[in-house]
Amino acid sequence: MSAERDAANRMAIDHYIGLLAGMNVQAPFGQFMIDHGSYHEAAPLPARLKSLMPTRCYSNAQSAVVRAVSAGRKPLTYAEGYACSGKLAYPIQHAWLVDDEGRVVDQTWSNPEEATYFGVLFTTEYVLETAEKYRRRYNSLLDDRRDYWALLKDPAIAERAVIPPGNLVTEGRPALVMGRTV
Repeated sequence: MSAERDAANRMAIDHYIGLLAGMNVQAPFGQFMIDHGSYHEAAPLPARLKSLMPTRCYSNAQSAVVRAVSAGRKPLTYAEGYACSGKLAYPIQHAWLVDDEGRVVDQTWSNPEEATYFGVLFTTEYVLETAEKYRRRYNSLLDDRRDYWALLKDPAIAERAVIPPGNLVTEGRPALVMGRTV
């Protein structure tokens, strides 16, 4: 993706999340994204992986974590937030995985290297706990109506569920949070 397109996507995401934070009903969601989210490095889907069901991003990403743990493998990190694909000029809610290098592994979208991703990283334990709690009926962890948005309301849940921005990124690359490095 061109640097100009990525910059425009980042501006759209920052603007949208800022609008959410200023809206009465959406303020907790927007503020949670500002407090806990970061940009993730877009990358092509690794050749060893196949694309999965379009429009099933939550299921695709969460079930990959569950399958990896069940098979005794180290899972990738689940992330959820907003993304702009190469085809979309506006951010949409989306879920993906992030590897130990901070690169996106998105099995839902074609050409993920042409997208821009801003989201919250979740602990494997929280993903597994939620999968078990809801009998693997995967949904958004951030916009979870099933528990009346407890994650957004209870800092104790967020503390054990969320990986702070910058804690996953390796090789000295800082995380970007709403346009600033951390």
